[in-house]
Formats: sequence, C-alpha cells, structure tokens
Amino acid sequence: MSNRYVTLGISNSDIKSVKAKLEDILEITFEERESSYKGKYFHCKLTDSQKIELGSNFEDGDWKEDKYKDYQLLLELSCLKNTAEVTSKILQNIDRSIFIKALEIQAGVSLKIYDFINGDFELVSEKSIKKKK
Repeated sequence: MSNRYVTLGISNSDIKSVKAKLEDILEITFEERESSYKGKYFHCKLTDSQKIELGSNFEDGDWKEDKYKDYQLLLELSCLKNTAEVTSKILQNIDRSIFIKALEIQAGVSLKIYDFINGDFELVSEKSIKKKK
C-alpha cells in the first residue's frame, strides 16, 4: 500500500480566514486542536487514513519548511484518494498558495518525490527502501 503526502504553503497569517475558505472550497469541517509538537492547528479527518491539517510554518522558534519562510501557513494533505484534484482546487482558490512537496511512501519498498505540474503529479525521483531483517 502506498501513501501520498502533500504539503502546500499559504502566504497569509490569518489562519481562521484561510480555514473558513478551505472549509467552503473543500466542503469539509476542521476541528481546532493543540499539541506540544504542532502548537495550535486545524484538523479534518475524512477517514481513518485520510486527513487534512492546517497549521503554522513556524513553531517553537523553528521553521517546518525552512525554504518557504514567506508562507506562514502549511496545509498538509495525507493519503487522500483524490489528491491531485484537491491540490488543484486549493491552488486555484486560495490566494498566495504554493505547492511545496509531495512524497509517496510504499512501506519497505520505495520513496517517490513528485512535482505538481499542470494539475497533476509528475515523478521527480524514486528511491528503493530495503526492509531491515
């Protein structure tokens, strides 16, 4: 089984307005959460494996995505069945949003890195992962 994880950056510090717009665009509802690791963030669990999280790029004096400091918020899509469609919808409808990365992990088999071009994911690199015995 492979799992795709996508990270988008949003250059807007008003997390509540971005949350509201995402809820409208994606027809979902976020739940506010707080953790010692992530700080305050918004979480939407679609199924046991599918989730969407919106949080700060800067937490506890550290940048989560150091190369994207102009993007105060990060939106993380985990294991969505329609990841390309959701990613396109967000990039088209959320002002000052950018694709940062997409990783696909097939446990014990491979790690794939994707770019997002013309509304679809294109494989950039792939690395085999050997299970340790």
